[in-house]
Amino acid sequence: TKFFRPYCLVYLDQQLLQAKSKSCYSINKEANQYLKQCGFEFLSTSAEFCEPFPDTYIIKLKRFKGNISVIESDIINWIQDDIICLFPAIPSSLKKAIGENLFEIINNSIFHGANENGISIAGQFYPQKSYCEIAFYDAGVGIPKLVREFDSNFLECTDCQCIEWAIQNYNSTRNLDDPGGIGLNAVRTFLQKNNGTFQMVSGNGYYAENIDGITHASHTLLNNIDGTLVNLRIVIDLETYSLQRAI
Repeated sequence: TKFFRPYCLVYLDQQLLQAKSKSCYSINKEANQYLKQCGFEFLSTSAEFCEPFPDTYIIKLKRFKGNISVIESDIINWIQDDIICLFPAIPSSLKKAIGENLFEIINNSIFHGANENGISIAGQFYPQKSYCEIAFYDAGVGIPKLVREFDSNFLECTDCQCIEWAIQNYNSTRNLDDPGGIGLNAVRTFLQKNNGTFQMVSGNGYYAENIDGITHASHTLLNNIDGTLVNLRIVIDLETYSLQRAI
């Protein structure tokens, strides 16, 4: 490969966490340099590198795992120190909204994914494209399996249909007294209001909103992945480094 996007990086990180003793590198120096600056720990000693990229554009690879109540403060501090700093010019109410939405994705992945390696997160600011991309991936149970175990009516449904059910408001596989299920819907609503993009892959199902000029896209992939991958694009004003529009 010649370059990585954040969703490729987090996917590769989880795969090599499972493989444990493996390492890799690209024949392209730029790709290796990006992996190195992101803090990717599985780079082979054979890797060759180019000149460093601007570190201010890179959200370095981060992992979280374990009991969410125990690591909650670590997640919140990371969001504040590594993500919110990208948006210094926006009001505190918007910073709070960004933090809550990112926390909700991490919380969902850890709680539902039940993955021993937790979740991998990475991001990148693309100045020429005027957006920040943040990717989240856990190689755990996956949404389709959770939905089918929760409701046998979904046994004949596609992975895409399971995903579309799971992201709707008040739909949840959690057996709790509260309605639940508002997390991903809140994330989608936030992105819609700010012209952002939401993409999700789980099993062989792909779901996206506001990508490449298409309002909504859903289809079945040729191959499947373990767990769930979420990719967000947040539009940024290049002059103020702020969100393009407020809620």
